[in-house]
Amino acid sequence: MEATEAAGVTAEAPANTTAVTGQAAGSEGQAAATEAEATHGEVKTEGGAAEGGGPLSHLPEAVNELVGFTDEAGTFHPGALSTQVISGGDYSPTQFVVTNYVFFLGISIVLLAVVMVMAVRKLALVPKNKLSNAVEALSQFVRDDIAVAMIGHDGPKYFPFLGTIFFFILVNNILGLIPGCKPGTGTMGVTVALSTTVFIFFNAVGFKNQGFLGYFKSFAPKGVPFPINVIVWAIEVFSSFLRIFTLAVRLYANMYAGHIILGIFAILTALFTEPLIEAIQTGHNVGGAALGALPSIGWLTLMTALYCLEIVVAFVQAYVFTILSAVYIGAAAHEH
Repeated sequence: MEATEAAGVTAEAPANTTAVTGQAAGSEGQAAATEAEATHGEVKTEGGAAEGGGPLSHLPEAVNELVGFTDEAGTFHPGALSTQVISGGDYSPTQFVVTNYVFFLGISIVLLAVVMVMAVRKLALVPKNKLSNAVEALSQFVRDDIAVAMIGHDGPKYFPFLGTIFFFILVNNILGLIPGCKPGTGTMGVTVALSTTVFIFFNAVGFKNQGFLGYFKSFAPKGVPFPINVIVWAIEVFSSFLRIFTLAVRLYANMYAGHIILGIFAILTALFTEPLIEAIQTGHNVGGAALGALPSIGWLTLMTALYCLEIVVAFVQAYVFTILSAVYIGAAAHEH
């Protein structure tokens, strides 16, 4: 009898141990589940905070898509304003490819040629065509207020060159303001080519008018003592070469920066408008979305005002580049 009871007690012990172990395992499982739910809740909370940052939280990403960015691996991802091949894909500096800016540069050349042909097709003493009147007014402005004013009585002789520079830059600047188009003057390659052309031209004028030695000696002002005139001559020669970069950077920076600002205002307008469009499509919380989209009116107003300003800047930059070219030609043409 006692042996039987001892055996029963012995049999119950493993059963109790198993039950305790099962209860412990169940408690650990519940704790793990609770921790997982807490962690999941934290992730959702963080995600909700990220998603609830408002439209401005997406601005850095949108700006990167506009101007391009370099990732952690050092790979550059081009943006909407970056120089890209028309057909897509990468290219090396040694390859001859047609980029988006070169493509619209070609369009501007064709457009300028068409405008000029149409403007001079029916010449008359008193033009009745509005296009002819506009082209004639701008041409007279370049001839009288730039060429003659900056160069002197020889100014009309250099008007064809200055007029070509002015209209070429102006058409490129205006074309770049059309949505979807790129200004040929919005890349350094084009502006450096223009400034180099001006550099070669005004130096050729200097050598022709003053002779080789006379033009070189003109970089040092007369009456300056010997040790100083050599330093002044070197500074003047260096500043003459520097004009290539000052002309190029001034035009490129103004056009490129203006398009970046226009792009940012357009992005801000879109970021505040997208929630309203989605709410209208889904029919959910339209009133709240409309209230949240109110700042887009201000951004759109600023973008419109800046767009009008950029039209003025397009003319101003063509004028500044041309008048500085005329100043350099006048300085090279006459001994001073």
